This record gives sequence, C-alpha cells and structure tokens, in this order.
Amino acid sequence: MLETAIQGVSPQIMKVLGRLKYRYSFSQNVLQHSLETAYFMGIIAAELGLDEKKAKRIGLFHDIGKALDHEIEGPHAQIGADFLTVFSEADLVGLSWYDAGARCFYTNQKPIRSPADMAGLTVRVQDSQLVMDMVELPNISSLLSSTFSSLGSS
Repeated sequence: MLETAIQGVSPQIMKVLGRLKYRYSFSQNVLQHSLETAYFMGIIAAELGLDEKKAKRIGLFHDIGKALDHEIEGPHAQIGADFLTVFSEADLVGLSWYDAGARCFYTNQKPIRSPADMAGLTVRVQDSQLVMDMVELPNISSLLSSTFSSLGSS
C-alpha cells in the first residue's frame, strides 16, 4: 500500500482491498474513502502521540467488509472483523459500527420531510431481513411519523 506506507499486509487482504475500487457507498468510492481515512487517522494519531502505523491500518481496513458483504450475510463491520481475524489482523478490534439508520431514506427526486413524501417512491434497502421487515411493517407510516417528529420535521 504505497499511498499509506502500510507494510506487511497479507496478499489475501490486499486482494479484498482491491475489490473496494469497484464499490461505492453514498456515492463515494470505498477504496478511496478507506485510503483517505487511513491518511487522516495517521495524522490524528501522530498529533495525539499514538501509534500512527496502527491508526493508518485501522483506517484502511475499517470498511473492508463492504468488499465481502454481497457474498456473506451480515453487517459489513462484522464481516470485515471476522475476515481480518482470519488473516492475522486480530489485534485490530472494532469497538462499534455505524449504519446510516434503518429509518433514513434518501432520494434525488424530491425532499422527504414526511411519510407522505414517500408516496410513489421505490424503497431500496440493504440485504438485511431486519431492514426489509422494518420497511414492510404495516405501521411504517406511524414509525416514520414519530421519527420525523423527533427530528423536528413536519
């Protein structure tokens, strides 16, 4: 990984990292995002007097599960953690993971400010039974209404 000066990455991990070049998340190339994350984590670690090399490694690998989540069921964070453990990156431990949220809906067609704004839209969700069930619930409108209300929208 010339861009990050990270050494000693196994060929198996390098191959999977390469797959991220063809993966996009929220309109951003995941490999480029991972390289940028490694870069910034290295800077922050150096400023705080922490292990810069380890911080870069964590940043680079933080989304590696996205290269595998079409083949293996589960959240990409867990898939990535399991994969890294198998290939001797076990000293990197994920403490949490972030999801855009089961009730976050995005469109480039029109603003969504209330459940009524979703009329006629097709909802595409990740391949997760939990998320699919949430969108298909009979009372989805009331769930969305409470979400919008808690965000201060009406």
